[in-house]
Amino acid sequence: MSTLRHLSRYGTRIFNRPLRLLTSLYTQVYFSVMNLNIQRIGWARVAATFPALCGTLVLFSTSWAGPKLTFDDGKKSLEIMQAYQVWGVATLDPKNVPVPDARADLYLRTARLGLKGMAYPDLDYLVWFAYDNIGKDPITGSMGAPQAMPNTVFQALDAYFTYHLDSTWANVTFGLFRPQVGTEFITSESVLPSLDKALTHYYVRDQLDSRTSGRETGINLGGWRADTTDKYAFGYNFGIFDAAQEKVTTVAAGSLQWSPLLTGKISGTWGDPENKDYKLSTEPNSFGKRTGVTVAAFASWQGKTDEKLDTTQTNPYIGGFAKNSVMGSSLLLNWLGLELDAEWDLLYREFSDGFPALYAATKKNTTYVKSTAVEDQVWHVRGGYSFLILKTQFVEPTLMYSRFDGEKSDPTNSGGSDKVLDAGLNWYVQKNNLKITLHYVKQDGDAKSLFTQGANKKGELKQRNDYLAVGFVVGILGKIT
Repeated sequence: MSTLRHLSRYGTRIFNRPLRLLTSLYTQVYFSVMNLNIQRIGWARVAATFPALCGTLVLFSTSWAGPKLTFDDGKKSLEIMQAYQVWGVATLDPKNVPVPDARADLYLRTARLGLKGMAYPDLDYLVWFAYDNIGKDPITGSMGAPQAMPNTVFQALDAYFTYHLDSTWANVTFGLFRPQVGTEFITSESVLPSLDKALTHYYVRDQLDSRTSGRETGINLGGWRADTTDKYAFGYNFGIFDAAQEKVTTVAAGSLQWSPLLTGKISGTWGDPENKDYKLSTEPNSFGKRTGVTVAAFASWQGKTDEKLDTTQTNPYIGGFAKNSVMGSSLLLNWLGLELDAEWDLLYREFSDGFPALYAATKKNTTYVKSTAVEDQVWHVRGGYSFLILKTQFVEPTLMYSRFDGEKSDPTNSGGSDKVLDAGLNWYVQKNNLKITLHYVKQDGDAKSLFTQGANKKGELKQRNDYLAVGFVVGILGKIT
C-alpha cells in the first residue's frame, strides 16, 4: 500500500508541475500583452484574454478511471464515459458586414456523456449523448452553430450494437452511427492533430445526409485482418442506411420516393497495423509506436429521392436528387514520431432533367448555372511530428491545409470555394486522453460555401474569420466523436 501511495504522489507531482508551469506562462503572457499600446494594436487585448481564462482550466483532478460494472460472472458489462473539449478562441480582424469587433470567446466546444459495454458474449454496445457549443459567440470564427439559450440541446449522437459473428471477418454493427465513408468523417475529433476536423469531414457529411451529426440508422458488415508478425492488414466495410436528405423540416417533410444509402470501404496496410482488432474508427497518431502506411478507397451511392424546393428559404433547394454519391481515397503514414495523412473526395450529385430550370426560376441564386450533374471536390493534407518529453508526454508541431471547390451547377455551393490553413502545437499530457493545443487558423473562400454564402439583399455578410485558439481536451474512458 505504501508503494502505491508513493507512486500516486510521484505521478501527481509529475503531472501537476507542467500544468502549473503552463498556467504561470499564460499569466505572464496575459499581463505582458495587456501592457502593449492597445490603441495601436486593437486585437491585442482580444488575443490576450483567452489564454488567461484557459489557464484556469488545467487545474483539475487527475482521476481517469470511469465506473465499470460487470454482471453474470463477467459476461456482461457497463462503463460510463465522458469526454470534453473546451476552446478559448480569439477571432481576429472580422471581415463581416456590418463589421463586428474582434473578440475572445471561451466555450464548451464538444461534450459527451455515454455508456458502453457488453450486452451478451460477442455483442457490444455504445451510446453517446452530446451537448455541444455551449457559450459560443455566433461571430466566433470556428465551425459550428452556437446553442440557443437556455442550452436545451442534449441529443443521442451514437446508439448502436456490434455483433462479432467472427471477430476478424464478420462484425455486424446496427443502429445509429456514422456510415463508413471517408476517413476524416469517421475519425474522432479529439484524436486529430489539427484543432478542428478538415473540410473533408464537413462537406462529405453534408453530401451523405442532412443531419449535422453525420449519423444515420443502418447496418454495416465489416472485417479487419491484422498480422503483426508479417506486418500487414486488410479491412473492409459495407453498409446500408436509411438516409434522409431534406435540410429543413417542412409540412411536406418526407420523400415519396425512397432509396437506401449504400456505402463501401476497403483498406490495405503495409507495415504495422493501425489496430489489432476491428474498429469503426482509428487514431492517426501512434506516438512513435507504428511504422507503416495505410491506403483506403471508399464510395457511397443513393438513388432517386424527391427533389424539393421551398421558396420561403434563403436557398430554396432543401434536398433530393436523381443520384448521389461520394468517391474518394485516403492515406495514413506513420514513421517514428511522424504522422502524415491525406484525403481526396469527389462529391457527385445528379438531378432530373427538369429540376435545373425549376431551381433557376426561383431567381434566388444568381451564381447558379443550369446543369443536371454536379462534381464538387474537397481534400486535405495534414502532418505532425511527436517529440517525447518528460518520459511519458509528447509535444507535436502540426500543419494542415484543406480545400473545397464547388461547381456552379451545385445549388448548395454554387461556384464556391473554402480554404483552411491550420498551424499549431499540441501538448499530449496523457496522449489523446488529455491534451492542450495552441493553433492559428487562417480561413478564406468564396460564396457559396460553408465559408460564406455571400452578401444578402441588405448587404449583410457573414463568414468564418481567422482565429487563434487554445484547446483543452479531456477524455474519461472516451474519445470525442
